Amino acid sequence: MEKHKNIPAGAIWYPEYKEWMLGEQNEAGEKTGIWEEWHIDGHLCGMVDYGNGQPPFPNKRFHPDGSLAQEGKWCGGQKWEGTYRWIKSENPTTELFPGGYAKESPNVWIAEFDYTEEGITYNARRYFDRQNNPVSVRGTPLPERPASVPERAYFVDKHDSLHILAHWAMSEIDPWKDICVGDYAEWDLNGNLLLKRVFNRNTGILVEEDIADVVPEQVINYYYPHIEPPVIRCSRHYSYNGNVRKEIFFDESGKLLCSIRNESITSHHKRWYYNDILVYEAIQTADRTKPPVSVRYFYPGGATLIDYISNGDGSGTWRLYDEAGRELLNMPRADEALVNELNRWGYYLPKSEQTTVATCWDAIAQNFREEHRRYFIEEKKNALPVPDFLQEELNKVDWENIEKAWGKNKELPAGINGLLSADEDVIAASTEHIWWSIECQGEVYAATYATATIIGRMLPFYKQEPVVEQRLLAFLYKVMTLPSLRRPGYYEMLSSLEFLIPELLLWARDADPVTARQAQHILIHVGKDSPETEVFLQQEWQHTEYSQIRRGYTLFCLGRFYELADENEKMEAHFSPAFLTETDPFLRIILAIFLVKASDDDAQDNWVAEIINTLVNPDVVMDGRFDSMQPFTGEDDTPEYLLKMLDYTNPAALTKNIGSIIMALPSFELYYQNTLLLAICCVLFGDEYATAQKKITPLRKNALLTLADLGEKDPDFLKHHSNMLLQYGLPDDAEQLRQLANSDC
Repeated sequence: MEKHKNIPAGAIWYPEYKEWMLGEQNEAGEKTGIWEEWHIDGHLCGMVDYGNGQPPFPNKRFHPDGSLAQEGKWCGGQKWEGTYRWIKSENPTTELFPGGYAKESPNVWIAEFDYTEEGITYNARRYFDRQNNPVSVRGTPLPERPASVPERAYFVDKHDSLHILAHWAMSEIDPWKDICVGDYAEWDLNGNLLLKRVFNRNTGILVEEDIADVVPEQVINYYYPHIEPPVIRCSRHYSYNGNVRKEIFFDESGKLLCSIRNESITSHHKRWYYNDILVYEAIQTADRTKPPVSVRYFYPGGATLIDYISNGDGSGTWRLYDEAGRELLNMPRADEALVNELNRWGYYLPKSEQTTVATCWDAIAQNFREEHRRYFIEEKKNALPVPDFLQEELNKVDWENIEKAWGKNKELPAGINGLLSADEDVIAASTEHIWWSIECQGEVYAATYATATIIGRMLPFYKQEPVVEQRLLAFLYKVMTLPSLRRPGYYEMLSSLEFLIPELLLWARDADPVTARQAQHILIHVGKDSPETEVFLQQEWQHTEYSQIRRGYTLFCLGRFYELADENEKMEAHFSPAFLTETDPFLRIILAIFLVKASDDDAQDNWVAEIINTLVNPDVVMDGRFDSMQPFTGEDDTPEYLLKMLDYTNPAALTKNIGSIIMALPSFELYYQNTLLLAICCVLFGDEYATAQKKITPLRKNALLTLADLGEKDPDFLKHHSNMLLQYGLPDDAEQLRQLANSDC
């Protein structure tokens, strides 16, 4: 270890402290007198007076600028005597200061902890500002201390994240175990005792508790919507220190349904009550890597309903009992550390909709049984033999390190294998797990492409098992419908699945419309570079013997095929003449959509008119047929989707056709009027309106007068659409709309 020039030559490096030290020792090798300590960067960082070698030893620490950082009496090891003090520095420092709010607050400058005779725990803490005025842990001035509150009690601000109302508290803390030990008490600002607790000095487990009959609390009420006079749906009561939260539920008539109370005895000790009956209690250690002390659910009479017993090696067993104590079910748990870390031992607790004691306990037992069922389904899935041809594909992927959405990558292979099973429960669990791993809110990952590739490559092996074959095809179809599919890994996946094109063309002609639809959608990706795909789709959508929905889906596939190939000119060459001759309204609107999208702000009037006329006459296509096109239209409903298509065209073309929407506006109900009004506002009162100094053209005047008329006939009309009108700088008052329509500006 290289020694800084400021450090004396005789100083010795102590790796356990990571500091250089220099001082004298007696014949027994004990340190005596004053020992000095240097930081690796060369500044004097500490000084301990060992005297004749007998503790306590006065101890001081220094900041790099030489100012005092800590002082107190050290008894060796992890023991201290009396008051230990920490002081902050004006300059950057390598020295520690007690963490949390005190460390972060600029108003807290000094911290003092008083250690007990044992020297391990401290039972008082104080904080001061730069002027040595006492402050709270957050740096706020202390209120007057009531006579009934002991001097060693500390003040807790009402803004503390773990508390709601300010109070005084007195505790004894074992910092090495991070637990509260011995006596604990709290008082309100008037000095009234709120609670007393006694904790086991070794484990920190609550031994005794005495809570005052009346304690201050914060109450927040939530009401049922649209009920007059108001009826409370849920009343939440937070105790003065936030350790107790009670929720009281009512039905729409105001009748009490149930109450749920959560108690945090400590951060490691939780209780849950239903209608004031203890249902659940979990006691953990401060070290979340160690097994829980106790986890139990109780019957109304106090008998154990469920418990968890740790094996001490990171695993344990859940058990379900009847009221006589007979074991009904048991279930091993291998991820104890994860549950412990997240403090999720209460995951069998029911939701708040349980309204009686009976249904509450039934729900807990049912939750256990469902978890038990899922566990053994998982066991069955993991025990399935893996076919050699699947294992060969699985071995090509680094499952441990591949990017995914959630879960453990190594579990994906078992899920893929589970899709090949004949067990419906295993299939359902495998499907759920795979999607949980490979997709999140439409986003895709490397695991998405790897999984889809393997699923696709399994298809040839299941020609003689049509049920499995259709399941795999449906899965691959679902992957191909993901909106963000074209990411790194997309083209590699397609290349590995090109061998499927001949089979996909056969499936795409299948008499079953579901199979045909799935194959066509996969084909526009996997076969996007194949001329056969284009020819097939062109012929297929014009097959008049097929249903409108089947033809429409194929037409959407063809349009998307052209988009993926960036062949807008070829699309227009095929779709434009077809639009002129097609008489079916459903197919015409699909043709118009793709023509407008590909027009690059140069859409023909009749294409735009087709979309607008469909908005004005929604019954033509909005009878559910468009719902079947969801893989292409997305999450929007049909009117919203059509409005988005209008964004692809130029304002002039829209303006020519917007008159029909204005004329149709009064004939629709409020909900659909909102859709049409959005189109009117976008076209007539958008950016062009603002840049044209808000000039009132005849078309804008007509729209404003129509809105004014509707507002006068039905005041709720303007009230309902107020936000949209104001968003576009339009008044939400009928008279003001009429004045604007007749203005000269």
